[in-house]
Amino acid sequence: MKGSKLIGIVVGIMLVAAMSFADVTNDYRAAMRMFTNKQYVAAHVAFANVIKDYPAAPVVVLANAQMCVGSALKMQKGKDVEAQAAFKQAIKDYPAAPIDLLVKIAGLVAHQFTMQGKYAEAQAAYEQIVKDYPTASVTYKAMIQRSLGTVLFQQKKYAEAQGVFDKAVKTYPTAPAPLLSAIQSENYKALKAMGNNSAANTVLANLIVFDASKLNISGDMLLKNFNLLVPSQMTAESYTAALQDILKVTPATEANATFLSRVKSEYEKMK
Repeated sequence: MKGSKLIGIVVGIMLVAAMSFADVTNDYRAAMRMFTNKQYVAAHVAFANVIKDYPAAPVVVLANAQMCVGSALKMQKGKDVEAQAAFKQAIKDYPAAPIDLLVKIAGLVAHQFTMQGKYAEAQAAYEQIVKDYPTASVTYKAMIQRSLGTVLFQQKKYAEAQGVFDKAVKTYPTAPAPLLSAIQSENYKALKAMGNNSAANTVLANLIVFDASKLNISGDMLLKNFNLLVPSQMTAESYTAALQDILKVTPATEANATFLSRVKSEYEKMK
């Protein structure tokens, strides 16, 4: 009899837990729909209620809800400081949340400094993220490095920014291709700002090869970057090698026809 009673209690607890999880999931999704529909004030309240009403919910749900409180505030005019405080609260209250989620939230704190024009504070915040979360995934490490480089660039610290971008590409080669492409593009801009045109053109040539082989982007975009190349700022050997590589990796599709025709024309000139 006692065993049957105990089983009944356990089953009851499990049913209550299942119902609670269903409730928090439904309420979270409802709040997210409000946010998606740009009902930011209502979404802010709804996400706050998720945290208040379900304090025993999984930490990942609560941390996401608190992050969304900050995101909803950020979308409201004049709420930037409150939004940043909400992001900081998420990190303080839920340190056991998944590392990548914490990195994402910490990145939002740093980004708020950028939005306020406080670039030095943003730089310090991004540098602290690197120190605090050494076990983050490659993707998030690369994302933070890109943001750090961007903030350095905004402060006209071009050499430092270029070093960060270059290191990120070399250190995290397994990061998502679109992210690596974006970082390499920033690397090119930093080199141009430094006046290092030779290195900038080399990076740009490598970027075109990378985009043509790894990303499904239009020939028009490839051509746009190709038109930025300045052959006179490269050695004949390196320019010719770049043309060969581009021709080798670019799919011969109709969308790439104009781009490939231009590259082939340049290559014929270099023979």
